[in-house]
Amino acid sequence: MDTTKLHLKEGEELILAVHGSLLALAPKIALAFVWLVLPFFLLFPLFHMRTFGVILFVILLLTGGFYAYRLYKMWSDTVFFVTDQRVVDFDRPGLTRHVVSEASLNQIREISYEIDGFWATILRYGTLNIQIRGSEVDLTVFNVRHPSKIQELIHEVRTP
Repeated sequence: MDTTKLHLKEGEELILAVHGSLLALAPKIALAFVWLVLPFFLLFPLFHMRTFGVILFVILLLTGGFYAYRLYKMWSDTVFFVTDQRVVDFDRPGLTRHVVSEASLNQIREISYEIDGFWATILRYGTLNIQIRGSEVDLTVFNVRHPSKIQELIHEVRTP
């Protein structure tokens, strides 16, 4: 887990660091794989078209590589941390957008989770919702594995 994003306060201890489930991204990962492999299956027909085919081959390869890189970067830079004092959510919804949400444990009003859909139920991933006192914005963490266990862990940490 990438814990370099989180700067712990003095005396603070990291309890959990969670990325979104890769299983939830399976269709996008499959698309990236096909996009990267497809140009090689079309190699001879594309190269037979000479310059235009080579240019098309390179464009397909570069765009597929960019899509795969973007997908990886968005997944790797989206991390949810639980410490003994607070919860912090680093979210990267796009390559150039970062959203960081933080709440101390005593600000948490309610924690709930939702598992929606066949694959989410089978593969045990879902959405964790944390309602914060004094804030109109809730902290939402998407596609985490075993959201019920994370909910229980936060409840345990909150109650000494």
